[in-house]
Amino acid sequence: MTLPSFVGRYAIRGEIARGGVAVVALAWDEELESLVAIKILHGHLAGDPRLEQRFIEEARLLRRIRAPNVISVHDVGRLGDGCPYFVMDYADRDTLEERLNRFPDGAAADVAGLMRLVDALAAGLGALHDAGLVHRDIKPANILFQSSPRSYAALLAGASTRAPTLAADHEQVLVGDLGLAQDIVSQGSLPEVLGGTPLYRAPEQSDAVAEISPAADIYGASALLWAVLTGEPPPEPGLLGERLARLSEPWREVIETGMAAAPAERFGDIAAWHAAVTEAASRDESGCLSRGTETFDRDAPCPYKGLAAYQPGDAAFFRGREVLIDELVRRLREHRVLVVGGPSGSGKSSLIRAGLIPVMEGSARAGSEPPRIALCTPGHDPLGALWNAIGPTSGLDAFRAHPEGIAGPPTEDSGQSWLICIDQFEELFTLAPEADRDAFIATLAALSDPAEGRVRIVIGVRADFYTRCAQLPWLARHISRNQVLVGPMGPVELRRAIEEPARHAGFHLEAGLTELIVADAGSEAGALPLVAHALVETWVRRSGNLLTIAAYREAGGVAGAISRSAEAIYRHSLDETDRDCMRRLFLRLVSPGEQALDTRQLLPRVDIERDPEAVRMRRIVEQLTRARLLSVDDSHVQIAHEALLRTWPRLADWIAESRDDLRSRQRISRAAGEWLASGENPDLLYHGTPLLAALEWAGRHADQIGDLERRFLDEARRVAEDRQRRRRRLRGGVITGLAALALGAVIASLIAWSALRESRHSQRLADAANRQAQARFAAALGSAALGRVRGDPLLALALAAESIARTRAGPPAHDARAALLEARRVLAKGGVFPSGSPIPAGDALAIDLSPDGRSLAMADRGGQITLIDTRSRQPLGDRLVGH
Repeated sequence: MTLPSFVGRYAIRGEIARGGVAVVALAWDEELESLVAIKILHGHLAGDPRLEQRFIEEARLLRRIRAPNVISVHDVGRLGDGCPYFVMDYADRDTLEERLNRFPDGAAADVAGLMRLVDALAAGLGALHDAGLVHRDIKPANILFQSSPRSYAALLAGASTRAPTLAADHEQVLVGDLGLAQDIVSQGSLPEVLGGTPLYRAPEQSDAVAEISPAADIYGASALLWAVLTGEPPPEPGLLGERLARLSEPWREVIETGMAAAPAERFGDIAAWHAAVTEAASRDESGCLSRGTETFDRDAPCPYKGLAAYQPGDAAFFRGREVLIDELVRRLREHRVLVVGGPSGSGKSSLIRAGLIPVMEGSARAGSEPPRIALCTPGHDPLGALWNAIGPTSGLDAFRAHPEGIAGPPTEDSGQSWLICIDQFEELFTLAPEADRDAFIATLAALSDPAEGRVRIVIGVRADFYTRCAQLPWLARHISRNQVLVGPMGPVELRRAIEEPARHAGFHLEAGLTELIVADAGSEAGALPLVAHALVETWVRRSGNLLTIAAYREAGGVAGAISRSAEAIYRHSLDETDRDCMRRLFLRLVSPGEQALDTRQLLPRVDIERDPEAVRMRRIVEQLTRARLLSVDDSHVQIAHEALLRTWPRLADWIAESRDDLRSRQRISRAAGEWLASGENPDLLYHGTPLLAALEWAGRHADQIGDLERRFLDEARRVAEDRQRRRRRLRGGVITGLAALALGAVIASLIAWSALRESRHSQRLADAANRQAQARFAAALGSAALGRVRGDPLLALALAAESIARTRAGPPAHDARAALLEARRVLAKGGVFPSGSPIPAGDALAIDLSPDGRSLAMADRGGQITLIDTRSRQPLGDRLVGH
C-alpha cells in the first residue's frame, strides 16, 4: 500500500517497517510536536473481520498496559478507505535484533548492558502478566530501544565515545508488537490462533489444544537470553541439552529451566526468572568473581556518596531512577511548577541534583536552548539564597521588587528560560521567619505564574511537611496539579543503584552481595542513605577492586554501618573533652520536631570559630566530614543525612535528654531570625519573662547559641536595661510628685480638722440652745394645759402629755403634772365635754358649755345665742338676741 501524506493530525515522514499484516510509518504529531509511529493494517486485509478485530485488539491491549517498558498507544482511527490504524511510541534507536549484530560472539561480557536489558524485559513482561496478558512472541525483533531525555545528558558526558553496549543507561528498552498477545482473563487460556517465531516460541504454542500461560513468555525470554549470551539462534527444544555446554556454568541452569519443554518445569513467574538471571550474572566466572585480582587504579574515587546527596557532577554514578527522571522531565514540560515529595531518605535531593538537572542542562542536544539552572536551599534567608543561586545582576532589593525580571523581556530573540530547583523546601518552615516565608512564596508565584513567563520551578520537599505546605494556597494548588511522590526503590532499581556505579568506576561486587543488600534494605523508603553509607564502608574495606560480603558484614550492613561509623569515631578517636565537644556539635546541628520528625539544621561556621573549644571543634568537624557524617560548604556545616538522627542510638539519646533545651534554642533562633529579617526592629526583641527565661537558659548553655542568637539576646538585654533605667527615672519623678501630693493632703487634712473642731463646737452650742428651747416650750404647754382643765379637760390632757413628752432632761414641769392629774379627775366625774376646738358649721359660729355641763350655749351669725339642755337636747327658753 502507498502511504498517505497525512493520517489525521499526523504528517507521514516515511516508512519504518513493513510486514505481512501491517506497515509501520514514522509520523510527526503536529499538535504535540513529537515523533510517533503509526501502524496501519494493509488495505487488502481490511475487509477480513477476524484480522481487523485482532488488529484493533492489539491497540486496546497496548492501551491497557501503561508501563515504562511496554510500547504505549496514544490514538486509534481509520483512514479514508476504512483501514484501521493506531498511533504509538516511536522507538527512535533500533531493535535488539539489529543491535546483536555488533556482538557476533554474544554480549555476556557486557554485564551492565545485559542486566539493563534483562531488567527492562522482566519489568515489561511483568506488567503484561499482571494485566492477564501473554505476549507469545518475545524475540529480538520485538525488543525496541528509545531515546530518553537522559540521552542528551549522556551525549554531553561523552557516552557516544564509549564502547558499544547492549543497552545504554540513557536508553529506554521497550517490549513491542502485541499482535499475537492473548488475554487469558477474558479470552481463556486456549489459543485463538497459532503463532510465534520459530526457535523463540514455546512448544505449547504449536499445539492447538495446549493452554497458554505466562510460562510461554518465560520460554521466549530465555531463548532471547541465549541469543544475547552466545550470538547464535536458540536451539530447538530437543537439542537444548547437548548445546548447554556452549554456556558458562552459571548460565546453564537458567537456560535449562527457562527453556524446559514442559511449562510446569519452567520458572514459576517472570520475577523468579529475573532473580535467577541476576544471580547467574553475578556468579559468572567471566564476571565479577574473576576480577577481584585484576589490576586496578588504587586512587580511583569511591563510586558511592554515602549519606551525602549526589550533585549534578555525579550524574555518571547516579543509577536506578531512570524511569522517574523521564517522568520528571515529561511533567516539567507540561507544567511550570513541579513538586517532588517523599519521605526523608527517599533520594529526592539526588534525584533533582544528579538526575533532573543534568538532563535539563543537556536538552540543547534536542535542538532547543538549555535553560539556565539555579539550585538552592531556603535556609534562614530564602530570598537571599535564591538571589545568590540565580547569580545576582542587580541588588537584592531590586530582585525582591521585580523577581520576574531574571528572564528578561518575553521576545523571540532575547531573554532565556530558567529552571529554578529548590531543594530541602522544608527549611522554609523550620528555619525561615514567617515574613520571609510569605515573601518567598510570593516571589515564586511572580516567577512562574505569568502566561508569557519562561521560568520553571522544581520544589523538593519532605512528605511529612505536606500539611504545612497545604497552608500556603499557591503551593497547595501546584502540589494538587503536578507532583511526583518519590517512594522506595524497587529491587531492580536498587540493584542498578548498587552495581552500576561500581562497574562505571571499575569495581565489582562479589556474587550474592547485591541480593544481600537488597534484602537488608527491604521496602523502607528511608533505607536508601543507609544502603549508600553501607556501600561506602564496604568499599573502604574492599579486596582489590572487589567489594565482598565479608567487608559488608564487617561494616555492619545496612542497619549498622552508619551507626558503627559514628560510634567508632566517638569511642576510639576522641578523648573525653572531644566527646563533649562532639555532643555539643551534634545538638547544634539538630532542629527538634514538634508535630514532625527531628530534622537537621545548618550551623554557620563562624559559630564554630567562636566556640570556647574552637580548635577542637574544627578538628572534630574535619574528622566527621572525612567519614561523610557531616557535609561542609564555605559558610555552613550540617549533618550529611537525617538518617543519622534515626539510626545512631547515642545521638537519639542526646536529643531525648536535651529536647527541652533544643526547643528553647529553636525558639530563640526563630525570634532572632525574625528580628534580623525585619531590619532589627526593636519591637521584636524579647522583654519581660521571655527575656529573663532566655537569658537564664543562655547563661547555662552559652556554648549552644550562635552569633545571631547571642547578638539578639545582647540587644534585648541592652534595650531592657535602657527601659529599666527609664523606668527608674520615671519612678523617681512619680515618687516626688506623690510626696508633694501627700504633703498637700496633710495640710488640707489639718485645715479640715480645724474646721471640723469649729463645726462641732457650734453644733454643741446649737444643741444646748435647742434643748433649752424645748424645755421652755414644754413648760408653756404645761401651763396652757393647766389653764384648760376646767373648760376643756380633753385638750388639757393632750397638752399635758405633749409637755411631758418634750421634757428630755429632768422631771416633767409641775404645771404639766398638775394638769394631767386634774384633767383625769374631771373626766372621771363623767358628763359632757367639748372634744377639740369648736369648728364653724352652718350658722353656728361658736359654742360653750356650762361648768356643770348641763347647758350648751351656741352663737350664730345673726348674733343670737341659743341655750340647749345637754341631757334632753332641747332649747332652754327663747333665743337671746343682741349679743
